Amino acid sequence: MTIIDTNFDVYSDTPKGRDPDSYSATLRKYHQILWSKPLPNGVMFGLEDNIPRLLQHKSELGEFLLSSDSIGHTYSKVKSMSPIVDQIPSEEIKAFFFCL
Repeated sequence: MTIIDTNFDVYSDTPKGRDPDSYSATLRKYHQILWSKPLPNGVMFGLEDNIPRLLQHKSELGEFLLSSDSIGHTYSKVKSMSPIVDQIPSEEIKAFFFCL
């Protein structure tokens, strides 16, 4: 079992002046662990880290390339997404931010 150290400073393994979301190997590994999981249909959504600065899923579901910003985005402030986001109760969107 891998332990995620919530006190780890992701800037410590990020080149100076770079974004940890793209350059921290530790943050990328933590995202891989957190977001690889079985989907409701039983298919495992496993993420591989074979592509620099991205996580990849490839299966019968398709191929998905994800960055950490795309994994945890609510789109709640994106106007073009409002027809979809407006269908989600505001309490759920607020709870998303408090769960991070």
